[in-house]
Amino acid sequence: MEKILLVMCSAAPSNSAVDFACYLSDISHSKLVGCFFKNKETAINVVPKRSMAHAGDDWDSPETIAENIPISSMQTFEDTCAARGIPASVKYMEEPALDNILAESRFADLMIVDAPQGTVFPFLQKLLSAAQCPVIIAPRNCTAIDEIVFCYDGSPSAVFAMKQLIYLLPELGEKKATIVHISTTTTIPEEEKKNLTSWLSRHFACSTITTLKDNSTATLSDFLQKKQETMIVMGDLLSGLITPAHPVFITHH
Repeated sequence: MEKILLVMCSAAPSNSAVDFACYLSDISHSKLVGCFFKNKETAINVVPKRSMAHAGDDWDSPETIAENIPISSMQTFEDTCAARGIPASVKYMEEPALDNILAESRFADLMIVDAPQGTVFPFLQKLLSAAQCPVIIAPRNCTAIDEIVFCYDGSPSAVFAMKQLIYLLPELGEKKATIVHISTTTTIPEEEKKNLTSWLSRHFACSTITTLKDNSTATLSDFLQKKQETMIVMGDLLSGLITPAHPVFITHH
């Protein structure tokens, strides 16, 4: 992996989102690009364009930046990355911001989204559904990963997400992996379970497969709430599963 985007949807980037992005950038040796934009839905606070005089040489030129921009947040992001030795740059997304972020995602390996308190508001929903690279919803508190939980329902999308996660972040192979089977059936067919076990053993040192009693979102949420320092992986966005506690990896088949 070479390039990670961190999209700032909040009024100001949360420390945990930046820390988490720096963590993934560090373990994968990837460049981190902070994408900032004016978003009326989340009321980003901005400062006058004249503050651009204090920006570093790596910033976009003043001619390409709107009259009002979130300079202080951009500077804080750069300072944090520099202090941690993370190669980073900053990009201000002109209007239409959503279209420009999606275009940027086409040539990125991974996008991390700093969503306010895990909320799925319309802008974020559109971003998740149309992103042209895998997306991680940044957590509120988690800044490192000890376990990967794959939400598995037997669909091609779920398997694709599993593959994408380990292809992008093979460094996580040393972590514990758990497949949570969510289906109306009681068990995974034996041949399918054998294939899952074989795949897990090739990529993770420690792994388990768990089947929940039912396939409701509430049951899955209760299971995940007991987890700490855990990344959730799924093929498609499940309503109600974006919680502030865990990073959520989403990709489309």
